[in-house]
Parts: sequence; C-alpha cells; structure tokens
Amino acid sequence: MPVSVTNKMVNPTPFDVSIEWHAGRTINVPADSFIYLDNDQIQDFTEGQPGSEAIRSLTRHLGVFVQTDDRSYEVQALEALKSSAESKAVQVRGFMQNARKELRELNLTEADDAFQEYVDSHGYGDKGLRGQVETLKKRVRWLQTKVDEQLAEGKSLRAQWDVTRTIMAVDPPREFPTPVQMELFLFENPDIARLHNAWKVAQEKAEAAGTTDG
Repeated sequence: MPVSVTNKMVNPTPFDVSIEWHAGRTINVPADSFIYLDNDQIQDFTEGQPGSEAIRSLTRHLGVFVQTDDRSYEVQALEALKSSAESKAVQVRGFMQNARKELRELNLTEADDAFQEYVDSHGYGDKGLRGQVETLKKRVRWLQTKVDEQLAEGKSLRAQWDVTRTIMAVDPPREFPTPVQMELFLFENPDIARLHNAWKVAQEKAEAAGTTDG
C-alpha cells in the first residue's frame, strides 16, 4: 500500500517551533501538539519537491514531522526526537570546538567560570541548546521504552486512525476535530460521502469475514 502523507504537522518536542514560510508567513507548531497545513504548505513539505531536502533538514533539526499513514504516531515521533537530538548535539559540538579555540587564546578553559558564562551567553549552555539536547534524549529513552513494550505485546506499529472522525476513502485520509465536523463535511460533499459509505460497507464485510488488519 502506498504511503499517504496527511496534512498534519506534529511537534513531539517540549519546545514551541516556528518555521519561516513564504512572504513573511510563519508556521507555528506548539510544543506537544500539532497543526493542520493548508494545501500550499503541504506541497512544500512533500518529499521530491524543489527545495524539499533543505526543508526536511530543517524539520529534522527542529523535531517536527508531517505525519504519514504507514507507521504509528509513536514510531514517527521517536524518529523525529532522535533526529532533533542528534542534529542539535552536532551544533553544540561545533560551537564548543570553536569556543575552545577562541578562548584558549585568552588562557581560558572549560574549568573557568568565564568559559561557561561565554557558552551560556551564546545560548549553548544547560539552559540553552545543550539543555534541549538532554531533554530530547530523555524523551527518546522514555518513548523507546513504550515502543518496545508495544512490540513485545504484539501490537501493530502501523498508524491507528480514529475512524469515527476520519474519512479513510480519500488519499490521504482526512481527519476532522470531531465526528460531527466530519458529518457536516460529508453532508456538503455527497461524492465523497458516497465513497466514505462504500468504504464503511467494505470494512463491515471484512470484519464479518474476520479479514481486517486489526
């Protein structure tokens, strides 16, 4: 089954994320939350589009991702947290290497308070980027445990959709805030409603035959 990209950008980190987009517009994704991208935005975050690799590099660094339907949220969030921790750790190491060279000329080492003050003042200390790396690593360890538990229990790591508020008959699946909002959309879009109803009938038949993925 082909991978479908949703219009949901997820931020599994504890840090608010802002991405400069076009014409002064900013995409803001709150910590531990998600937003819905519009059609123009989702195109820019789709792999294979011009400039998509640079955008993917940025999202990996920030720890956000556009959710797909091939894997569970937990697996995708874990991957995003790992990528962000690694990318930010590289940035910290690069800064520290340059700082050691620069401050060595002033006879300062990491044991000196002035060295740490220099690091903190540039946003790379425990209250800055280095602290973010440690926080992300803690999240990675915690979430990895949960994913391992799911595997041990034989649970699927495929994406789990709430079908009471998701239209699965379109590609990508379209998720709504509530079932009522989905019903309103279907009321206004009878062609999609027919596809949705046909999908429901097919699912009911599959369940009766015991052939659903579960």
